[in-house]
Amino acid sequence: SKDGFSVAVPSFRADLTRAIDLIEEVARLHGYDKIPETIPECAPLEFSPDPAERLEDRARQYFAGIGAHETVTFSLISDAGLTDEDLRHAISIVNPQHKELRWLRPTLVTSLLTVVQKNVHAGFRGASFYEIANVYTQGSTPAHPVEERTLGMMLYGEVRTENFIDRARSSTFFDLKGSIRAFLTSLGITEIGYCRSGRSYFEPAVSEEIIVAGGPAGEAGKIHAGLANRWGIETDVFFAQLSLQKILGAVRWIRPVSDWPRYPAVDRDLSVMVRESVKAAEIEEEIFKHGGGLIREIRLFDLFREGRVPKGFKNLSYRVIYQSRDTTLVSEEIQALHQDIARKVAAKFEASFQ
Repeated sequence: SKDGFSVAVPSFRADLTRAIDLIEEVARLHGYDKIPETIPECAPLEFSPDPAERLEDRARQYFAGIGAHETVTFSLISDAGLTDEDLRHAISIVNPQHKELRWLRPTLVTSLLTVVQKNVHAGFRGASFYEIANVYTQGSTPAHPVEERTLGMMLYGEVRTENFIDRARSSTFFDLKGSIRAFLTSLGITEIGYCRSGRSYFEPAVSEEIIVAGGPAGEAGKIHAGLANRWGIETDVFFAQLSLQKILGAVRWIRPVSDWPRYPAVDRDLSVMVRESVKAAEIEEEIFKHGGGLIREIRLFDLFREGRVPKGFKNLSYRVIYQSRDTTLVSEEIQALHQDIARKVAAKFEASFQ
């Protein structure tokens, strides 16, 4: 008929089961050489970048930009330097090719320590490294382990050599912490907090867990001296680890831009003496809370111990910068607000003023 035709398949052609099989038979009988060659139509696919890959690219750009060297290390490690608590959720290889390397690494700390060890033995007096790799832990069932894309950073030794302008300076925990915080800030992440970390490979007094958007996302601290010595490293080593998967949801790829304030800023200093257990960030948070929306920035510019400061206490000095987007601030108004903030900080932290 004009709409098509019916075909009866002979019994000896059991291979003809579909419409395409009959089309191939027609083409064979007609002659493949008589069929013109054409390129099939293919509409272009819409491309959308993978946010996880985009985040990794941003991380590499940032850390390369601050002078850190990217490294790639082996995913299998030994249990050297890790405690039973560190390996509690780790995955062990049943039949490892090397009897020592039988753990899928649950952390990047020992991998980066090996990199630092090689550089120290090669005579490099200071460097910083980073790696983006998977870490592995047991999931809800042993048959379903969890791979987590993780950023690790480690630095040691001299951060600046002596010259005719500057003196030599060694790396500190604040260099590491500042790098991680600046990286998070560059991603538009503003909800960043810290709490005490209990990792065995950190010095207890110099270690923090990194909180992003209300949840744990990583850790940072000074490597325990005993662990560093085990790798033959006698200088201070600092390590941070950040889960890229956990911070991905908090990244703001497009951030709002605002005009520069038209009205001048006013700054006031605040020096408080508090117990050692009080964190500088806690005081900053309290100052911001009572600033009435007029505080643009708080800078910690001095930390002092000993001398007139009793043992177990420290003196912190802040510069508080006030600025309004709507009007010029009056000195008397700011002074009254500043004194009110000082009273509230003193009441909460049992602080005294220097």
